[in-house]
Amino acid sequence: MPCNMFTKLSLFALVAPLMVSALKLATPKNPTSSGTITIKWTNEPNDPDTWSFVLINQSFNNEFAIANNVNPSASQLTLTLPIVPTG
Repeated sequence: MPCNMFTKLSLFALVAPLMVSALKLATPKNPTSSGTITIKWTNEPNDPDTWSFVLINQSFNNEFAIANNVNPSASQLTLTLPIVPTG
């Protein structure tokens, strides 16, 4: 079942370009708790050396890192999401 936190991941994707000038992020469609997702992006040479992807949910202290130290030159990341509470 889709979780509200994934909407917040999409919101983060909209805010991220303000933090990284050239980042273009394609958010996953219909992610689910404990499901597999692929996040895709394009970047520019002046972007940071590594990125982190974070789920935001007030139920567990607002932030839950799902990927740290991601190399932006990879252009995509596939991972299995953790089981998280809805809300």
